[in-house]
Amino acid sequence: MGSKDFPIPPQIREQMAIEMAVIGTAPSLTVAAGMVGVAPSTMIHRRKGRNKREEEGERRQKLWLEEEQ
Repeated sequence: MGSKDFPIPPQIREQMAIEMAVIGTAPSLTVAAGMVGVAPSTMIHRRKGRNKREEEGERRQKLWLEEEQ
């Protein structure tokens, strides 16, 4: 069984890249992002505090999902 059988979710890969940069496994966050297969720009935006598109859309909703249904 290879890694293709059980793909790693993007959130986990993002966290892996952050940890690699913090502990020094990778020289920078950009290099760590490339090593785990995450876009470097995504990692830079996450570090600056930008939310995911889904989270930002949920934040702007006037009704809770249950109320909307």
